[in-house]
Amino acid sequence: MAGGDCLAAGEVSKSDEGSEFQTWDGGRRADEDEEAAAFCEEGVRKKMGVLARMVGMEGCGQPGVVLTEVVRVLKELDGRARGVRGSRKS
Repeated sequence: MAGGDCLAAGEVSKSDEGSEFQTWDGGRRADEDEEAAAFCEEGVRKKMGVLARMVGMEGCGQPGVVLTEVVRVLKELDGRARGVRGSRKS
């Protein structure tokens, strides 16, 4: 997923229309609001920016989308590493 594929705050993707949570910055429960507030802290924003750049999503304003991509990349790298280790044992 490239950085241009991210939605800006308040935007709705076609697949999300009509769903319970249409935007990432509104219409959430109190605990979700607290989590979102934590992402607004300067240190966390900087770290999220670094992670976003690492996975090619610079400028994405959706922490959940960035973290999902980070996890996907890490799983892919782990799978490759396991494949390399497995081929050495043979």
